[in-house]
Amino acid sequence: MEQELQSNKGIDDFKTLRETNCYYVDKTRFIRPLLSDPSRVELFTRPRRFGKTLTMSMLRCFFGIDGDAIGPSEEQRRLFEGLEIMRDASFVERHMGQHPVILISLKGVQGLDFGAAVRAIAGLEASVAAKFDFLKDSPRLDDLDKETFEIMKMSRELCKAENSDYLEGFLLKLSTLLCKHFGRQAMVLIDEYDVPLAKAHQNGFHSRMADFYAKFLGLFKTDGTAGPVSKIIMTGCLRVARNQIFTGANNFTPYTVVSQGTIFSTLFGFTPKETADYLAAFGLTGCLELVREHYDGYLFDGDEIFNPWDVAKFVAAAMEAREKAEFMGRKWSAEDAGIAACNYWLGSESTNTTAIKDYVGTLSRDDNQRLQELSDGREVEVGINDSMNYDSLSRHNATDMWSLLLHTGYLTATRVVSGDRCVVKIPNLEIKECFDKSIMASFEETVRHDNSGARLARALLSGDAASATRIIQDLFKSYICLHALASRSRPEIFYEAMLSTLLSTCNGSEIDNLKVEPESGNGYADIAFTSYGGNAAAVVELKVQRAGGRLTVAASEAVRQIVDRNYAEKFVDDPDVETVTAVGIAFCKRICRIKTKTLKGGGIGADHG
Repeated sequence: MEQELQSNKGIDDFKTLRETNCYYVDKTRFIRPLLSDPSRVELFTRPRRFGKTLTMSMLRCFFGIDGDAIGPSEEQRRLFEGLEIMRDASFVERHMGQHPVILISLKGVQGLDFGAAVRAIAGLEASVAAKFDFLKDSPRLDDLDKETFEIMKMSRELCKAENSDYLEGFLLKLSTLLCKHFGRQAMVLIDEYDVPLAKAHQNGFHSRMADFYAKFLGLFKTDGTAGPVSKIIMTGCLRVARNQIFTGANNFTPYTVVSQGTIFSTLFGFTPKETADYLAAFGLTGCLELVREHYDGYLFDGDEIFNPWDVAKFVAAAMEAREKAEFMGRKWSAEDAGIAACNYWLGSESTNTTAIKDYVGTLSRDDNQRLQELSDGREVEVGINDSMNYDSLSRHNATDMWSLLLHTGYLTATRVVSGDRCVVKIPNLEIKECFDKSIMASFEETVRHDNSGARLARALLSGDAASATRIIQDLFKSYICLHALASRSRPEIFYEAMLSTLLSTCNGSEIDNLKVEPESGNGYADIAFTSYGGNAAAVVELKVQRAGGRLTVAASEAVRQIVDRNYAEKFVDDPDVETVTAVGIAFCKRICRIKTKTLKGGGIGADHG
C-alpha cells in the first residue's frame, strides 16, 4: 500500500525526509550546475531557515560513496527516484555515488569561551570521521595514515595540545585519507560555516576563533597540484572576508543575497510555483494569499522567494488541525478551518539578530529615519558591506548594520544600485512583526539601563514640563520611532505604547499602579500612575497633531479634558494622595509639547509648560 504523503515538520536530513515520504520541493536540478561551476570553492549565503542544511544533505546523498563501494547504490537510486536529476541518466551514472564526500555542519557549535567552542568542534570532527570507519582497514593507507585516522575519531585526542595539527587540519587530513583510499578527490560540504564565528563574537573571543579558522579551512590552500579536494561548497549567513580565512582559496566564488546574474538564485527557498504546488499537495490552495502575505517577499536576483521553513511549518500546522478534527469525528476543510499564519520566526532569534540590537541608540538621525520608513512599509536606499566581518560590529558602523539586516533576512533587496548600495524593504508581515518587536525590546532594555523611565516619572509627578519634554525628545533623537504601530483611527496609540513602555521600566520601584486607559471619572484617561508609596499621582492625556503649529494649544486642551471629565477624581478624593498632577502631551512626529496643572497639593491650580 502506498505510504501517505507527510508534511515536513522541520526535517533537514534528506535521507530521513525521503524515507518518511515527506513532501520534498525538488532542488535536484541544481546538482549538475553546482558540480560544473568552474569555481573550486562556492559559498552560498542565505538567511537562517532557508533550507541550507537540507540542500547540503541532498548533495551528500547524491555524490557520496555509499560505504566503501563506488557507484550508484540501490539506496541512492531509491532516495532520488522520481526527482528531476534522474532524467539525466548519463550524469547520474557518472557522478551518483562516485565522490568521497565530507559533510560537516557547524550550526550547532556553541561555547561561552574558546576552549568550550574548540571542544564542541572536536566532538563534531570525531563524529564525522567515525562515518568513514572503513579507513582503519584500508589496504591503501599506511600505518601512519591509520594512526592519524584513529586520533581523528577521538575528540579527547583531538583536544590535546600536541594534536592541534589534527584538530585544525582535520578537513585537509581526512580529505587526503579519502583521496588515497578511493584514488579520487574528495568533495567537502561545510554547512553554516560562520556560526562559530558569530558565537565567538557574541562571547568575546572572535579573534582566537578567526585564527583557528584560518588553519581549519587550510584545505583551500594549494601548491599548484591537484590536491585531495575537487570541490568545496559552503553555506552561511554572511560572507566573512576580512578575517583572511579564505586566503589562498583558488577560484573562490561567493553567491550572496545580492549576487546578480546567477542561476542559483532559487536554489534556497521556494519559488511561487513551488509554494503553490506544496499547498495544493495538501489541499491548501485557498491559503496561498495568506501564505504570500506572511512568508513571501524575498527577492534574490529579481526572483521572488518564500521562506521554506515557514511554508513547511504552516502546512504541518494545518495538517495537525485536520488530524485532530478527524480524530474528533468532525469534518474538516481548509476553507472553514480558521487556519492562522503563525509567526515561526519570532522567539528564535540568531546570534546575528542579537548583534543588530546593539545598534539601537547609536544610529544617526538619518538612519533612524530609514528604519522608521521601513517599518512604515516603504523602501529605502542604504549602503551595504557585502563582505563585512563580525569583529567590526563593535564599531557600530551603520553600513554593517544594514548588511546584517539584509543577510539575516530582516530586509530584502528590491534593487541592487551598485556594489555597495541597495534599495531594501521588509519582506513580509511575519518579519515586520519581528522587526518591530525586536527594536522595541531593545528600546526598553536601553531606557531601563539609562534610567530614562524613572527620570520621566519624577518629572511628570512633579509637574516639571520642561524636564519631561527634554527626556522624551532626547529619546526621539536616539531611538527609532515606530509610528506605524499606531492605527489610523487612533494615531496616539503608538505614543501611548511608547510612554507606557518607558514608564513600565520603573514600575514597582520608582512608581506604582501604572495603568493604561483606566476607567476614571467620566471616561478613560490614557495613562495614570502613582509614586512608589502612593503619595503623588499623575494623570496623562495624549494628543497627536498632523502639523506642529498647534502643539501647545493641543497640550492645553489635553489638560482641560482631564479636568472636565474628572479623570483624576479618584486621586483627588483619596486622602492618602497628597499631590495630583494633570499632564497633557501633544505630539507631532518627533516633537512634543507638555502642559501640566496641579489639581491637588502645593500650588493647586497652577499651570506649567
